[in-house]
Amino acid sequence: MKARNHTFDLLCGICMLGFIVAIVTDHCKMHDAAWATEMRWWTYLAVGLFYFKAGYYCPPADEPLMPLLLRKARRLLVPYVVWSMVGMVLYFAFLHFFPEALHDYRESISWRQAWETGQWYGNPVLWVLPSLFLSSVIGTGLVRLHGASIAAVLLPAVSWWLASVGNPLWLGLGNVFVGTFLYVLGHWWAWAERRLEPTIFMLLSTALVFAALTSNWLLHGEYTMAENLWTGCAPASIANASLALCGLTGMLHSVITRPIPMLGFVGRHSMTFLVLPYPMITYYNFVHLIGKRTMTGHWNDFIAASLLTICLCSWLAKTTSAKPKP
Repeated sequence: MKARNHTFDLLCGICMLGFIVAIVTDHCKMHDAAWATEMRWWTYLAVGLFYFKAGYYCPPADEPLMPLLLRKARRLLVPYVVWSMVGMVLYFAFLHFFPEALHDYRESISWRQAWETGQWYGNPVLWVLPSLFLSSVIGTGLVRLHGASIAAVLLPAVSWWLASVGNPLWLGLGNVFVGTFLYVLGHWWAWAERRLEPTIFMLLSTALVFAALTSNWLLHGEYTMAENLWTGCAPASIANASLALCGLTGMLHSVITRPIPMLGFVGRHSMTFLVLPYPMITYYNFVHLIGKRTMTGHWNDFIAASLLTICLCSWLAKTTSAKPKP
C-alpha cells in the first residue's frame, strides 16, 4: 500500500471546506453574487479530485476482486444509504410538523427529480458516493486489462453525449464516464510518479500547473458533475481539469512531507465532512424559518452556520472516527 500522501489530505481538506461554504451560500441565496461566481471558476475541480485520488490509490492487480468490491461498497454505498435516510427523515419531519413556515419547500418537492438526479431531499450532495463507487469499479476493471485503460480517454465524450440527449440515466449517473476517466488518470499519474526522477517529476508537475492556468484563462470550460452539465468549451473543461489535478498533486507532493494542521485533518476525515454538513445547515435554516427569520442575504448567518458546521464535524470526526487509512 502506498504511503500516505499529505498533498491529498491538504487538497481534500480545502475542497471539503469549500463544499461547506457552497452549501451555506445556497441556503443564504448568495450563489449569484459576483464573489460566488468567481469562486466557482475552479471549484468544478473539487469533486474530480476524489475520483483522481481513488485512482491514485488503485488497489494492486493481485487483490481478489470480490473482497475489493465489498470493501468499496462498505465505504461508499453504506454511508450513502444511511445518511440519505437520515437527511430525508430530518427534512420531512420538519415539513410535516411545520407546514406553514416551510410551505415553499413542500410545494417544490418532485420525487421524479430526486430519482433522476440521485440528489435526495435532506442530503442531496451524497450523489457523489454511488457515482464514485461505479467509477472505481469500472476504472479498476480497465486498469486490470492493462492496455484497455487507454480507452478511458474517450469516456468523457460519452458523458457529454448523454448530456446532449437530456441525461437519461437514473440517479444522475451520466457523470460516471468522466469519473472513470479521472480514476484512470489518477492511476496513470501514480505510475508516472514511481518511474520518473523526483526532479523531473517536479519540473513536469510545475509545467502542468502553468499550462492549466494559461489554458483555463484562454479557453475556459466548466463541468458540473452533479448534473453532468457542460459549460463553455467541453474539451477544455476536461483538459484543464486533467492538467490541474496532475500538476497540483505532483508539485505539492514534492514539497509537502508532513501533515498540514486543520486542513489535513479535514482531508483525512472527508467522509464525515461530506455526509454531515447538509443536514446540519438545513436544520439551522429551518429553525430560523420556523422562527419567522430567514438566512437570505445575512452575513451573520453565513459566518455562524459555516463555523458551527465545521466545528461540529471536526468534533464528531475526532471523537467517533477510527484511525484513517490512506
